[in-house]
Amino acid sequence: MKSLKTLSLLILLYFPATLFAQNLPPANSLYVVTSCFLNEGIGFSQALEEARGRYTNTESSPNQVFFRRPIAGTNNAPNQFYRVVSWDNMQHWNQAIIDGNLSPTDLYVCENQNRRFQSTRVVGSNRDTAYEDTEVAYVQARNCEVNPGVSLSEVYTRVNRAVSEGQSERNADKTVAQLSNLIFGGPDDDSAGLRVTIRRIGNSREGFAEFFDEFYLGTEDRISGSDLLSCRPTQMAESHVVHWKDRGI
Repeated sequence: MKSLKTLSLLILLYFPATLFAQNLPPANSLYVVTSCFLNEGIGFSQALEEARGRYTNTESSPNQVFFRRPIAGTNNAPNQFYRVVSWDNMQHWNQAIIDGNLSPTDLYVCENQNRRFQSTRVVGSNRDTAYEDTEVAYVQARNCEVNPGVSLSEVYTRVNRAVSEGQSERNADKTVAQLSNLIFGGPDDDSAGLRVTIRRIGNSREGFAEFFDEFYLGTEDRISGSDLLSCRPTQMAESHVVHWKDRGI
């Protein structure tokens, strides 16, 4: 009888973990986000042009690299931008380190010791509309902390459903939405909870502006707060494609 109770307990413990694994799909990519600062006398366009000449299409080169310049944020320095690099996984990133594909530059400095590693999943029904026929688009991002007792799969399910429904109902929504989960790095505070970033990436600057007007300036209602997340104000950046392996850039 005791062995039967033990077996029943093991089954109860096992199945929730199995369901969790089934509800959360594999990450689409590993994002590595780094704060960078232009050196004195250097313009953003100079740094962008120089960076575009330094990435080659090799097996270990990143899938995508973006330079994102803050437009609406919190405490960003005038010379600050964010380098966002998309990899298949950590092994892919590590191979680039070994091969020396992350070369330094004299035009700007990046806080490589403070990188943030994020598992990133696409949510919603729009999958491939970001940066349509352009190398510049607006991006909005909101950093949130997952409330105690809430799983990442619950957040993914809720966000994926809400984004999918909204994209199907709007006339001008070609944004690609992402849910990123912070793994390494991040704020220096006492919180040990799960942290996520919810992004909206425009198909272009003009396309994002159309989405913005319909979403924020239209009749769609807003609900303050969430039972799953505690979020900070949404930020916005102008995102420039530096490197895109599949496009040959």
